[in-house]
Amino acid sequence: MNGLNSQKFFSGTWFVTHAKKGFSTILCREITFKKNDSTVESNTKGKVRERKTKTEYTVHCTGKENKGKVPFKCTREEGERSIKQNNEYDEEFTVAETDYNSFAVVCINKANKGKEENILVINKKKDADIPSAATSTLQNLGLNSDSLGTRKSSAC
Repeated sequence: MNGLNSQKFFSGTWFVTHAKKGFSTILCREITFKKNDSTVESNTKGKVRERKTKTEYTVHCTGKENKGKVPFKCTREEGERSIKQNNEYDEEFTVAETDYNSFAVVCINKANKGKEENILVINKKKDADIPSAATSTLQNLGLNSDSLGTRKSSAC
């Protein structure tokens, strides 16, 4: 996003409310950002379901912001332990649109996956609907808001 006020955006807590690939492990995320100078820290809390059990996980990421994009280095921990295999990965976080106060449309790319992996709508409120201001951005990204998975339909 051109003209992103990154100091304003990368602060506070956001909730994933809608996703192109709308699995509960994605839709039940709570992301807290903090920015110091050009370094952005992201701490994500979520839940993964295995059979009938939900296990909480945390992902800690750090990276340097540049024009709305942050190439993060991330480490995932599940429960009280670090996951032994594939617990570290690279992820690019790009802000496509935001009003800073209530919503943002973001693109998430994992390294070595090629092109865009997922498009998320994040909100300051857990139960928020997609705001009309996000609709044109989603359409420009080839998405219809009705086709997205929703937090409300997931058992978070």
